[in-house]
Amino acid sequence: MPVIGERLKELCEGLFYISEIDAEVISFVANGLHSIEPKEVGEVFKLPKTESIEIGKAEDFFRRVSRTKDWFTKDQRHAARKFKKIETIFSKELTETRMIRFGRIRVDIFLIGIDSEGRVIGIRTKAVET
Repeated sequence: MPVIGERLKELCEGLFYISEIDAEVISFVANGLHSIEPKEVGEVFKLPKTESIEIGKAEDFFRRVSRTKDWFTKDQRHAARKFKKIETIFSKELTETRMIRFGRIRVDIFLIGIDSEGRVIGIRTKAVET
């Protein structure tokens, strides 16, 4: 696994994305993925077919999870710091970064980018949004 992939894996340990469910955040190095197009991402990760696919900026995802609030608990502050470190990796070490959301209510969320050697690397999680 490349160095960036190892760092993401460490940062994702014990990290959860909070929505109507608390979903684990999982890092990946997609060796079989040669593009960051939604169709190919969905196929490689064997996602159910959906008409609802949204493409956005990785920053939009991090804006919600990497900022601390005065009322945060110690654990919430720790999670926000981890997300901030992941955000830094995305902004400084990966190119062509994006967020891809598959689905409407049960949403698979991917944040992906390309490392200096052309590998697709990122994190994924799930959300329930009603």
